[in-house]
This record gives sequence, structure tokens and C-alpha cells, in this order.
Amino acid sequence: MRRLLPFAILCCLLSGCGCGPYEEVDFAAYILGSHLGDYTACPGQGYIPGQDEPDPVATQAPEEEGCRPGQVTLVIENNTETHWEDVQILSITLLNKDAEIVGTPPIHGVFKVPENEPFDGRVRSNRSIALRIDFQGPEDPGEVYGDDSASYTGVPFNITIDNGQELLVIDPTTAAPDNGAAT
Repeated sequence: MRRLLPFAILCCLLSGCGCGPYEEVDFAAYILGSHLGDYTACPGQGYIPGQDEPDPVATQAPEEEGCRPGQVTLVIENNTETHWEDVQILSITLLNKDAEIVGTPPIHGVFKVPENEPFDGRVRSNRSIALRIDFQGPEDPGEVYGDDSASYTGVPFNITIDNGQELLVIDPTTAAPDNGAAT
């Protein structure tokens, strides 16, 4: 599907269907990629949808060999003349293929890409920043998404971001612009 998006946009533009190029807004974000992690080598450390209070030990990023947290890489754009000092990723909501809420797993950390340094909440004016969000992926993705999701990449998410002035929720329909490189 991701491969068809540029083709679909080009066809739409050439056919005059009324959709224009990417429209710049003051506060925007889009997802570049994602995966649900792998907890097969560390049973009991994955997120269990419907669990009221996650186990605090399990909400730490897995450190055992063969275990890795879920991750989402996204870009946040600040198209204003103001530096943002306290941008926060408030939540990640896992969705199933029908866009129904599966759960809201704990976030382990947010890191600048490619530096792999903790995100300090700052986004300079008229800039964008690429971030990687590590989160507690599902204990058993096959149970949540079915066995047909072999790699569990491209799973739909809603991500809520606060720039100190407004909230932004990005969802699976949020498309990246053609020139989506972070600066």
C-alpha cells in the first residue's frame, strides 16, 4: 500500500481531482515506520492489551538478548517562528486493522534520530525533527493482529503529541509530504 501512495497522489494530481500538493501547517507530524518489537525471548515483558495497570518492571525496555521494544519513527514539523521548548509524546494507541483501539502501551523513551540521544522536547522554529519512540509492544502480536501479520510492521497507530500550545493526533491516514526529510 505504501508503494502505491506516490502513484495514487500523482494520478490524482494529473487527473485534476482537486487534491493539491502537501499543505504546510504550523504543527504537523507523520509516521515514517514502525514495528511492534519482539518479546519471544523475554516472556512476561510485553504489553497485554486490556491490562489495567502495566507491571512497572515490564514497562522498562527489555534488556535481554533477543528482546526488543516496539518502535515508531516519526517526524514532527514546527512551521512557526517560535522555538518549542517542551514538546511531549503523550501516548501511543495501538489500533487493529479495522482502526479499533487495541490498547495504549507504556512509552519507554523518545530519542532523536539519527543521534540516538534522548529527546529534550525542543524543536526549533521552521524545522522538523525525526524521533524514535520506544514502547512496550504486545506480548503476543499474533493474538492481537492474527498470524497473517508475519513481520508486524506498518501496524496502525494513533500518536498524541503536545507542543505546549495545542495537541496533535496523528493517525494511519496522516500522509508524509513528498519532501519528508528531517532537518
